[in-house]
Amino acid sequence: TYPWQMAIVCVCIVVVSFASTIAGIFMNKFILNIEDALDGTITQSAAYATIGKLVLIMICIYATGWLCNFVYTRIMAIVSQSFLNDIRKQMFDKMQSLPIRYFDTHKHGDIMSRITNDLTVSSKDIRQLTHTQLPAIVSKVDDTMTGLQEIVADVQGADIQQTILKLDNTIAKVNEILHSK
Repeated sequence: TYPWQMAIVCVCIVVVSFASTIAGIFMNKFILNIEDALDGTITQSAAYATIGKLVLIMICIYATGWLCNFVYTRIMAIVSQSFLNDIRKQMFDKMQSLPIRYFDTHKHGDIMSRITNDLTVSSKDIRQLTHTQLPAIVSKVDDTMTGLQEIVADVQGADIQQTILKLDNTIAKVNEILHSK
């Protein structure tokens, strides 16, 4: 019942994952630039200019990741509260449609206790989903992206045996993501 919100959440999760992976690439470029400056391959002024640009790019990447993380957390809080509110309304409407004899045979306190307990359990489950399961999925996607990044770096370095090992690890991570659902 919340398709647009969930689509935005999925996009934000992917952006958070990419932001953390891309930040690693820029960190690698940052370190290589410092090494080149220390070796004398490039001048210090060129190194400082490149480092300044990389730092600004990294700040933008981290800010984008943080913003998307904030947005998806906020949207999930709103969706989960709206979902619980819908359940409460449905339960209340159902109670109103019950015949009078149902209330004659059940104590009022028992009915309210059952509704309250069921909603409390549902609320805890939804909170657990939004606060632990989604970040775990983000972490697994991020691990997979990091593995793919390492594979690309190894292919460029032509270390085929290491590439095959990392590809196997990445495939295992993807299988773990697919089978954890």
